[in-house]
Order: sequence, then structure tokens, then C-alpha cells
Amino acid sequence: NGTLEVAFRINREGQFIKPKTYKFLVETNGTSVSGGWTKLTGLSIDSNHSTGVSNGTYWSNSNQRFTAPVTGTYNFFIGGFSSTAEGGGTNHRYMYTFRINGGHYHYGFGGNYSDGNTPMAGGSLNYELTVNDYVEVYYYTAISATWGNSSHKFFWGGYFLG
Repeated sequence: NGTLEVAFRINREGQFIKPKTYKFLVETNGTSVSGGWTKLTGLSIDSNHSTGVSNGTYWSNSNQRFTAPVTGTYNFFIGGFSSTAEGGGTNHRYMYTFRINGGHYHYGFGGNYSDGNTPMAGGSLNYELTVNDYVEVYYYTAISATWGNSSHKFFWGGYFLG
């Protein structure tokens, strides 16, 4: 754009510093979930932890999807906190997965709910995306629960690796 603003540098220790790299974090203060496979909704972007991505720019609060601004490798991560009145147990499972362009559920993260309030299993994956590919989170839950609350969030996000 005609300025001399730093977009990429390598420090003397050989570390790559990319202050303009696309990254985003979306979160919820409490989203109710219930049985079966469903698209996760009710999340909004945390602008304090996002660069080059905002509501309406590569993330949409209305359709709950991230759209790749450039072709390359992205790291996506997910995790958080849940609460349930039904408690835990092997029949009280949950799972979440990243879906690209409405495709199949290939890789997922999950576990069993614990009693009451509990941290949930998290994880991350790298995906190759082409510009305008979109990513959504779908979940499965065997019981009704709430993901996130006012003090402990449920979240997912991504980071452009290159």
C-alpha cells in the first residue's frame, strides 16, 4: 500500500515474525447443545485475538463459518468448557469436527462429559485450503449440555501457517 510497515521479518535468532498473519478466535459464553450431529452456532469473534479476520471479513457471525482469505496451510484448534446437569459417563459422549466446504466428518476430537462443570478435550489439525474454502464446526452430543459460560469459554479458531 506504499508504506514501509513491517509485514515479515526474521530476528537474529532465526525466528520468523509475521505480525500480519491471518488468525482468529471465536468463542461462546454459553451455547446449548443436544443430541445428534449439528452445526455449532452461537459463537462470536474475539477481536483481541484476531488479526485480519473480523465479523464480515473471513468470519461470519451469521453463518458461523471461516472463509480462507488465501491459499495455504492453516492450523485450526478447538476446546473449552462445558456444564451438564446429567453428569458424566461412557454413554454421555461428545465430539466435534472441522468440516471443509460442507464435506465429510474426517477427523474429530471428543470424550465423555464429567460431572457438572468440566474442561473438554481439545485438539488441533492442519488443513490445506484454497482461497474461498470455508470451515465450520459440527458436533455430536449424546446428552443436552451447555458449552461455555461467562467465566470459561468454548472456542475454536485458526491461524494461517503459510
